[in-house]
Amino acid sequence: MRLTILATILAALPLAAQHDSQPPVLTAIAAAPSNPTCAAATCPTVVTWSATDNMSGVATIHLSYTAPDGLAHADNTCTLTPANTVTNATCTVTLPRFAQAGDWQLTSAMLWDNAGNAAAAGIDLSPATVTVQ
Repeated sequence: MRLTILATILAALPLAAQHDSQPPVLTAIAAAPSNPTCAAATCPTVVTWSATDNMSGVATIHLSYTAPDGLAHADNTCTLTPANTVTNATCTVTLPRFAQAGDWQLTSAMLWDNAGNAAAAGIDLSPATVTVQ
């Protein structure tokens, strides 16, 4: 009888009472505009992305672009409020004025959830490539 009552109580506990040990997962990513001109000003690039997290919710994403010659970088960290277990969001990365022409590759996408679990993107990041004119 006591075990049955204990099992009923444990089953009724909210998910927050359970331990979140799995990091979020990036499921899709893209960037716009895909071919900006950065001669007159900086180039804000809006990265649209989707991710899932099993419990505490996706909280933060860090995106990093690398110039065609590999020397220059542009990055940004975006925090989601509130965090959700299924997320569709945007994060703006600003390429510098006079950015080198050619393909700026999204070389890193890191995700964190509200429990502090982190993971690098496990998908192809090439849909977020930006070709500077």
